[in-house]
Amino acid sequence: MQAVEAFSKAITLDPKKTRAYLDRGIVYNTMGMYDKAINDYTTVITLNPDHAEAYNNRGWAYLKKALFDHTIKDCSKALHLNPDMATAYYTRGMAYKAQGSLDMAGKDFRKSCELDNNSGCQAYKKLSKKK
Repeated sequence: MQAVEAFSKAITLDPKKTRAYLDRGIVYNTMGMYDKAINDYTTVITLNPDHAEAYNNRGWAYLKKALFDHTIKDCSKALHLNPDMATAYYTRGMAYKAQGSLDMAGKDFRKSCELDNNSGCQAYKKLSKKK
């Protein structure tokens, strides 16, 4: 909780400091506090609508809450802003997989792997074995 307190203090000192919201959101995500993480990522996006990492991280929090359409939307936005964001392909692939769209998931996992994301490579191999 010390990290949350430190980032909260930084936000109090500068309420427009997107990095503090982003980092606090990451801590909340790690703690499984997905609603709080989503709120912080949404604040980052409000302050900077072109913040690809915030969209991707919010997509991950939505994934953990099984809100797969929201995950796909946010990760697609992140990829529009940064087409080389391997983690966004992986996260979106996880949402597609959860929805049963295995072809779409496979494409995203493959692209994530091509961008050197080990989790994407593992997911692609595992999915390919099932086909």
